[in-house]
Amino acid sequence: MAGVSKQQLVQSLKTRLNALDCPYVDGADDSWITDLVFRPGEPRIRLLQWLLSKYDLKLAELVDNPQAAASGSKMDSRIQRLLYVCSTIGLCKYDDVDLIRGVETSGSSAVKKQTAFFEQLLDVVIINDAAEDPLSKSLLSPGIICESRALEDQVTADCRYMDAVASSHLPAVMLKPTVDLIPHDIRRLLQKNKTDILPDPPSVVKLTEMCQGAEKCLAGRLEALKECEEIETEQSGSHLERASTSLALVLGELSQLVLSFTYCFENEMQPWCDKSMPVLSQLGPAFKRVHHLTTEFSELLQGLHQIHQSHQHLTEGARGHAKAVNNTHSAMLVEASQAAANSFLECVDILENSVQREHSSTSLCSTQLKL
Repeated sequence: MAGVSKQQLVQSLKTRLNALDCPYVDGADDSWITDLVFRPGEPRIRLLQWLLSKYDLKLAELVDNPQAAASGSKMDSRIQRLLYVCSTIGLCKYDDVDLIRGVETSGSSAVKKQTAFFEQLLDVVIINDAAEDPLSKSLLSPGIICESRALEDQVTADCRYMDAVASSHLPAVMLKPTVDLIPHDIRRLLQKNKTDILPDPPSVVKLTEMCQGAEKCLAGRLEALKECEEIETEQSGSHLERASTSLALVLGELSQLVLSFTYCFENEMQPWCDKSMPVLSQLGPAFKRVHHLTTEFSELLQGLHQIHQSHQHLTEGARGHAKAVNNTHSAMLVEASQAAANSFLECVDILENSVQREHSSTSLCSTQLKL
């Protein structure tokens, strides 16, 4: 396909999509339209879904219903539903998956096939939209013959329009011999100002001073603006590059997250959303009562444990006091026995001394008697 014909095709598709108020082509350029129509991806799938929803709301429900596709197929559910709908309305065959998916091929036949598919789809949607839109019928101008209105209806509308014009104030205005160049409100203001006393004009000196002050202020603002422009030109290049790179990375990550979530929701989460709600049994009060009794029993056990600890503490204190008393008594007994032993030893020593003295005295007496 030549460059000029392809450009004309893109312009035609863009014009027709804008006529349908398509949200995906608002402010888009030709390259975006080309990618949207011929390149596979998420934007193309969303455009097909929007066009089919624009064609018929029942088809929109069918496209959004994940149960409409075959359960044993490994194909993406959205592509499968789009293929089913397009084959149902006669835009493609039942097995023409590449036409819906938009597989990129280098051959011109595939491009022509994609072009024919989109043109047929747009023709169907535009014809259906023009036929079912009551606003377009009501806004038809009288005097213009169109295919959507019969000739008798057009003549009747033209006659009613002429009757409305004749019964309004427009003929009197159009056939008026004089024309007022100044409106009535401005004329009243001019007449009122003629009778009022005009104020004195300001002096030239004050006006000159005010102009000089305004000129100085404006010169200062211009210098500040030039400085800001110089600073911005020095820093804008690298700053804009960094900002654009960061924004591109963030948008890329956001796009990947959105695609991942959409795929996960449509293939894993959405089938579970269509199931009925679970039926809950009446075990809640029983569990609550058991929990209450268990809590009271645990509190009772804690109280008994505290009583046991208090009793054990008192017992240990009494045992310690008794042991201290016993130690005191034993120490006193030891001291008393030691004192008694010492006194007994002293008595023994005294007795031994007395015995020795007595023995020595008896021996002395016996020697004297012998002499």
